Amino acid sequence: MGKSFQAEDRSIDSEIVAELIGLMPDTWKSAILHVRSLRFSEGSEQHSITITNPEKQQGVVMPSDRLCFIIRQLSSAFLTQGKSWREVIYTISLASDGEWKYTVDYKH
Repeated sequence: MGKSFQAEDRSIDSEIVAELIGLMPDTWKSAILHVRSLRFSEGSEQHSITITNPEKQQGVVMPSDRLCFIIRQLSSAFLTQGKSWREVIYTISLASDGEWKYTVDYKH
């Protein structure tokens, strides 16, 4: 039996967060990944991806090809279930215990 949609979604979320952490400068202790999904009438889709630091620390982070691929997987997983999202925002931060914590906010 395959994974449930929620389990697959969480797995993809974890992959996105791990990739984002790998892209961040060492000086960043938090980041916000904002993805907008643009759907066109012919059925195609494009994603606008922005990565920022809420503490306004220096550094530019560009999305990697892997991050873009994982985001496409996320979108595809939703579409397979007949669902979609307009925006998704990942907020990650390094907790005092040294572990990365994250939240995900979907806007449908």
